[in-house]
Amino acid sequence: MKIYNYLSFILILSIVFGCSSDDDDNNQNPNQTCKISKITYGFGSGAETFDVSYYNGNISQFLSSTTKVIFTYNSNQLTTKETINLSNNQTEFKSEFITTNGKITEVRTYEYYSGALNYTGKDNFEYSGNNLTLIQHFDSNNVYSGKTVINWTNNNPTSTSFYDENNVLECTITQNHDNTQVNKFNAEFTLFLFQDIFDEDFSQYLFLGNNNLTSTVNSCSGNTTNYTITNNSNGYTSEIKQGTNSLYKFVYTCQ
Repeated sequence: MKIYNYLSFILILSIVFGCSSDDDDNNQNPNQTCKISKITYGFGSGAETFDVSYYNGNISQFLSSTTKVIFTYNSNQLTTKETINLSNNQTEFKSEFITTNGKITEVRTYEYYSGALNYTGKDNFEYSGNNLTLIQHFDSNNVYSGKTVINWTNNNPTSTSFYDENNVLECTITQNHDNTQVNKFNAEFTLFLFQDIFDEDFSQYLFLGNNNLTSTVNSCSGNTTNYTITNNSNGYTSEIKQGTNSLYKFVYTCQ
């Protein structure tokens, strides 16, 4: 039941470099355009901070003390993502992206084991307009292994259903949003779903939709998970909490 984030949707950045300011609310206004400069992932002592680099207006690298993630593009379309372990400079994961009519429609994934990068499967993506509605999953032999169906209301994903290889429903997760809070991050960083490091379902919930996610309800477990999304004065997401725990923190340079 995971959405592969090295798949993982998401970021059309055509912002040019110029004089910029740090992510300080006193120096910001809603009319500025921002680029991500740092991302902190994870809870508590396990959190890891990545510096974000750009090339030709696109995110080109995430870099922490232990990990480097490199992104490549062809005519501003994301083509590859490589996750490198800095202790041995080994590429541990790789994703290849195929774009059709401006949208990512296929992601092929590879993982390093037995001394080589091995193909582990692919996901095919279908859309209704700009909304991702279907992900079909295939294993390393390209055998169909299930699908994820996403339903939308008012340009927000409201339920995500997971099916097995026989198209039997396994579980549905419903999503709730604060319709008074516009999610500017999702509107501008439209490739972040695929660039995100986390390999979790919540990446899909958080980085799709026009409004801020507030909670999800799992029909299998009955569990409700609450989310709190804080925006900076420019309207960009500065922190995402899952329950009381900080899941993401974003720092920007703005101009």
